[in-house]
Amino acid sequence: MLSNQTTLSRNTVSSVEFLGEVTFPTNFSFEDTEVGGLSGIVYDSDNQVFYSISDDRSQTNPARFYTLEIDLNDSSLDEGDISFEKVTTLLDKNGEPYPEFSLDPEGITLTENNTLFISSEGDVNRLINPFINEYSLSGELLDELPVPDKFLPTADQTSGIRNNLAFESLTISPNN
Repeated sequence: MLSNQTTLSRNTVSSVEFLGEVTFPTNFSFEDTEVGGLSGIVYDSDNQVFYSISDDRSQTNPARFYTLEIDLNDSSLDEGDISFEKVTTLLDKNGEPYPEFSLDPEGITLTENNTLFISSEGDVNRLINPFINEYSLSGELLDELPVPDKFLPTADQTSGIRNNLAFESLTISPNN
């Protein structure tokens, strides 16, 4: 909560304009990973790239995010405007890729410290907790935000998240 003495410089969005869309074919791959299922995206203005999280549950390939360049110089998004530059595997607290079905990545946002927060919906059916974790741009787990018990799945499903209806998009507040 902001105090009365806190003032923030904010940009106001007065309108939104649709610039286009690009669809990748089924089984599209980059650096030996299947790209399908990009869930969240965030812009890194310092490096002039985007980071996009794959919502693959480490089922097809290890959990990962992609570094993209997107050409919007003509104020439209068309075929050929997106180029994949890099794939980065997310690492768990042991420094290993996440095991199959151990997460469901959905949201991604960039901090002022050039780290990423990534959300996972978890999985009610497998009693896998949702999370919001902080990662380096190289995929290393840096920190885990605490998740209140009321969001943790339970075997009887009387409380906690609902399957595939949990932590989705992320953003950073103006005061970080």
